[in-house]
Amino acid sequence: MEKLNTVIVGAGRAGGKLVTAALKQIPEINVIAICDLDIDRARKVSRENNIPHTYTSLKESLENHDAKLVCICTPPKSHLELSKMAIQNRCHILLEKPITISIRELDEIKKLQNDTGVKVGFIHNKKFLPGIQKALEIFNKGEIGEILHIDRTWMTKGDNNLMISDSNCWCHKLPGGRWAENLVHMIYTPYLFVGKMKLKNVAAKKTSGKWPWLIADEVEAVLESKTGYVNIRLSANLVSPYKKGVNNLMILHGTKGILYCDYEDAYLMTYVSSQIKIKTKMKELFDLVAGGLKLKIRKGKKTSVDSGHLQNIGQFINHITKDETPPVSWEEAYHTVQLTEEIGLEIEKVMEKKMIED
Repeated sequence: MEKLNTVIVGAGRAGGKLVTAALKQIPEINVIAICDLDIDRARKVSRENNIPHTYTSLKESLENHDAKLVCICTPPKSHLELSKMAIQNRCHILLEKPITISIRELDEIKKLQNDTGVKVGFIHNKKFLPGIQKALEIFNKGEIGEILHIDRTWMTKGDNNLMISDSNCWCHKLPGGRWAENLVHMIYTPYLFVGKMKLKNVAAKKTSGKWPWLIADEVEAVLESKTGYVNIRLSANLVSPYKKGVNNLMILHGTKGILYCDYEDAYLMTYVSSQIKIKTKMKELFDLVAGGLKLKIRKGKKTSVDSGHLQNIGQFINHITKDETPPVSWEEAYHTVQLTEEIGLEIEKVMEKKMIED
């Protein structure tokens, strides 16, 4: 079987670790080069993963190799131009999130795809993690009924969050700043359950002067779905004894029950004769919900391969080689980019108004 010669652009955490590790597990892939403006960083990733060539630009790698797939893992500001270059060279492309900064840019990529026939893929890796997949299985069985409300919460310890604590990080230049980078996950996971949503309201504020470059440290967005509402809550103020503590929770309130999930597991509670029947162990439920911010420590073999990335990328390769259904549809990609842009711009408006009022 002929392998897909693949070029990775970006040797940071996404490209140099997550995507590279996943690609190594896929037999149809042959990573021939990695590109990064920081050539020393590219060489380090190259040595660690036996990638034969390093370059400072995608242009140079495409001039030297017959690539069939380009994985774009750079900050989103560069995604449009890199996509144009790859597609014009008749390469399929896989875009890390945030996919683009705006719907206008995504439209340009879609037009190029239509003109050339190459395939464009997107990484929405969290939807493939065990907790989300288990929640989908429970939902698809009809066990929670019609969803009336979704609470989607992400809290992090700002001082230990690499993006929040780095004033020079590219994320702070996005509409909405650091939150626009994380909003992507907050949007496409509820989308799996309720489909398209409309932005109704955004609240944002700064409660701390710790990170003057951070546009806000508390954000809440309310979205309306076909059957109810979705609340997205983002916070930089998690108090956790763990260095890398993160609280990542989704609660789905349905007509038949309540479904709690994080990225590792899902827990169902159903209504029985006006009482709640808990379909899980009480201790596990307490750890997840009553503690709220408690980080669950799980034992097991550590691996450098993120299962979400592996499933996402593997399905996209099947889309290329076997014409199977893509793991992320254009509709999902468009909707995620659109809402991320809308919420990000609204965060900026809210904070500008607060500054004027103060």
